[in-house]
Amino acid sequence: MDEGYEDYVRFLKENIDQIRSSLIMDRKDFNQAVPEWFSEIYHEYVPENQIFSSISASDSSEFVRELYNGKKIIMTRGYSVKGGKSYSQFFSDVFWVSRDHLRSLVTMLMENVEHISVCKMLKKESPDLVLLDGSLTGRLYHGYKRFESEKYADLADAYYDNLNEMLLSSSKTGSAIVYISKTSESRLLVSQFLKEHRASLPSSDIKKLEATVDHVIVKSLAVNPGYTEPIRVENSFIDDRSIWSFNILPSIQDLPVKVEVVTESELDQTFFNKLLDTLYWGYCGAKVHNIWISNADNMVKFRTDEVERIYMATFERIIGIPFYETRGERRARIRI
Repeated sequence: MDEGYEDYVRFLKENIDQIRSSLIMDRKDFNQAVPEWFSEIYHEYVPENQIFSSISASDSSEFVRELYNGKKIIMTRGYSVKGGKSYSQFFSDVFWVSRDHLRSLVTMLMENVEHISVCKMLKKESPDLVLLDGSLTGRLYHGYKRFESEKYADLADAYYDNLNEMLLSSSKTGSAIVYISKTSESRLLVSQFLKEHRASLPSSDIKKLEATVDHVIVKSLAVNPGYTEPIRVENSFIDDRSIWSFNILPSIQDLPVKVEVVTESELDQTFFNKLLDTLYWGYCGAKVHNIWISNADNMVKFRTDEVERIYMATFERIIGIPFYETRGERRARIRI
């Protein structure tokens, strides 16, 4: 082994307690008010398998390659899958964008084609549930940022128009929009707890909690599979509808899954119970937290052979210029 690996092992051993405690906290590491509060808002759950039968799932992917002139070729595609049918939206362009803004611009381009693919699907289908990978509140937090780019500097305008069109279309078909996220930096639960208990907590406990994400709370304190009570998310983008956020833990050996659902009124208990049953039924273990979204992900994902043998080869054939890799691209290829 090289010296770098030895340094890595040494680092892990020297920081094992700090790293472990940041991933899973013992109950004694919390102020005693936290476990008491958690026991009130977390409910153990055994599914009754009363599931929705009509479900669509959507996901998107991206491919970015830097050209030797500094511009990027960017491709994104979104798929919405319902039964044996898929509805897609594709984007491709070549343009300059600053490195500082590349990641966030590509993310919004990717999510934008996903929104459009859902709109296409909803013109033909009326599923009970429209499942999307990720977070609606995360998408709302993008804001109307202007990008340092020769094109799509004002992408946010079209992005939010298409997001709003997707929400309006779901209202017309009576379909519930449901976002599902396996990884999340949400602190909604933490914020709710601090809102109720901040005055009685020492500043050291407040500081520790403010640096803790919801998933750590759920993973650390849950004893059996269950869910947290839905919390209404305050937002100014969709005043006529509500966003409800909650966490489910289908397996105590796995991580929590954050769920956000959009409703036009209060969250109906019968609907909520059926949604829980559906999400539990669709959970297939640590690698497949939702069977419908996993299927859409497998269909939409750009793969190396596809990109190199089809898209990049077609670029060279039609444009008539060999594809020259930049040093950065060669390094990226090594990283991958």
